[in-house]
Amino acid sequence: MTRLTLPALLVRGLHTAILLALAGLALCVFAQVVMRYLLSSPPFWTEELARFLLIWITFIGAVTVQVTRDHIGVTWLSDQLPLRPRAALEAIKSVIVLAVLIFITKAGYDVARTGTQLSPALGLSMRFVYGSLPVGAALTCIVVVVQLWGEIRILFTGAGEEICDGD
Repeated sequence: MTRLTLPALLVRGLHTAILLALAGLALCVFAQVVMRYLLSSPPFWTEELARFLLIWITFIGAVTVQVTRDHIGVTWLSDQLPLRPRAALEAIKSVIVLAVLIFITKAGYDVARTGTQLSPALGLSMRFVYGSLPVGAALTCIVVVVQLWGEIRILFTGAGEEICDGD
């Protein structure tokens, strides 16, 4: 039996959460469509719940995409470079991404912490929805720090795993 590492367990947990949220989203939309055509009156809460689930799927999905570096990007320059210069370029990109993510995490946390609104249909605190941004950004920060550490190891030792860019 293969022993899973902490990052692998985290990704598996995130994939499970995304799968459950996606199933809930599909059920909400299906119920809304069926009820609209059968009763001419869909449940009032389905659209709002579907929207909230999609928001969470987006931010948690961004974490899993960062793990494999599958975010959209232009890789022509880095593809032309040998391993160490490529690691240096990737490290610079990671530092920039990390700075932006730290800002987003802080700003998102402030919005989520001070939010007092309730959603109109479900009556949920909007903190639940606003919280998706800092949670997703903070988890992505962790992934980027781990990737940055690998890039620095490659840069200084020339050893380590090949930089994965999702191909």
